[in-house]
Amino acid sequence: MTEKPRIPGEVYLFTTAIIWGAAFVFQKVAMDLLEPFTFTAVRYILGGLLLIPVAWYFGKKHKGKGVTNNYSSKTLIKGGVICGTILCFAGNFQQFGLITSAAGKTGFITTLYIVIVPVFGLILFRKRVRKLVWLGVALAVVGLYFLSIKAGGFTMERGDFLIFIGAFFWAAHILAVDQLVLKVDAVRLSCAQFIWAGLLSSVFMFILEEPRILDILSCWGPVLFTSVFVVAIAFTFQIIGQKTTDPTVTSIILSLESVFGVLAGMAFLSERMTGRELLGCALMFIAVILTQLPEKKEGKK
Repeated sequence: MTEKPRIPGEVYLFTTAIIWGAAFVFQKVAMDLLEPFTFTAVRYILGGLLLIPVAWYFGKKHKGKGVTNNYSSKTLIKGGVICGTILCFAGNFQQFGLITSAAGKTGFITTLYIVIVPVFGLILFRKRVRKLVWLGVALAVVGLYFLSIKAGGFTMERGDFLIFIGAFFWAAHILAVDQLVLKVDAVRLSCAQFIWAGLLSSVFMFILEEPRILDILSCWGPVLFTSVFVVAIAFTFQIIGQKTTDPTVTSIILSLESVFGVLAGMAFLSERMTGRELLGCALMFIAVILTQLPEKKEGKK
């Protein structure tokens, strides 16, 4: 019996970028209704809880087929705590930044992880980055600038600085997942990291904010979308996709969230793209294509 062809990791990551791109609108709306720690805590915990039956189903399905794995519960818990702690800081820095930062700059600053990931990977894990991928990183950064920053120039405000700090945590999360994807089950890791990230955010929520049930219920749309699609689906797809994808290539594909954020604005808010923004989108897509080209091997002498 022939095996069904597996979906390439890049497809999972591409889907993740689409969902993340659409999520900026919901996150921005949520800041008018909820405080940052409250929103992050609720969506992380709800998303993590939604993944529990999914993890149980796949575990039972594999067991029924006689499939076993050697995944360590200790490694899973450790991975969930590490990734969850990083996510807690990444998500909350971004949410606080969104209060005052423009959506375009938020997308640009956040996706600077495409530069941070290969640099950190090289320094911490000695991960070699191909020349074509470095070229893709450079093109993606230029494309992001044209896409996200208006012709008038770039100024750094308090919210922008918070999002910039968050970019380092998003980069750290990509690298942490890269170290764990072959050691733990993807769905269980996703579930564990979000429940832990939600619990950590809850501590800050009760200390620094005044959460109200009625406020949370009034924000049901953004909470539900980000919990189901962003947390439960997109981040799980990220982990699955990273199993077979280099972390630097992963960061470049995920950076397309900025492109899809603009496209979502065109589709749902009747926004129009300028020639500058179209150029930015084109450069980013070229960057992704470059990372997928095979490395040229030297001929034998």
